[in-house]
Amino acid sequence: MAIFFRTSIDENSAFERIDDALSSGQSFDGYFSIHGDLTFLRPSDMRADEFRQQITDALRSVWETSQFWTIYVCDGQNGLTVNEITAAAVRLSANYCGAVIVTLSILGRASSSSDLELIFLCFSQESERRNFRARYEGKFVSK
Repeated sequence: MAIFFRTSIDENSAFERIDDALSSGQSFDGYFSIHGDLTFLRPSDMRADEFRQQITDALRSVWETSQFWTIYVCDGQNGLTVNEITAAAVRLSANYCGAVIVTLSILGRASSSSDLELIFLCFSQESERRNFRARYEGKFVSK
């Protein structure tokens, strides 16, 4: 058993962290995925502002259908990877019509100290987001 959904942050904090990571001047690898729909990697020759624009455009498209977000920071708790947490999010949100799971990883090439991994759980209704949080946040959830 592991706690998957523990460290949530609000949208403003998430976007601040994304901006900080992308404007740090450090070289990084970037991965963005909307489960079941769109995945893109940051090519090594792509500028950070271009990657930021791709992320922004993709998140705007998610916002059009699923405006109620809960964002979790993947903090390496219990040795779980972002993929394991994302798989749990997909499995647990399957009962919510229109739920969208988005992952974003910005990983430093020289050091992991500035890595940022976020999981966005996006719902079409506020009641679904509240229900998800009440059922799973801070609780033990099996893999």
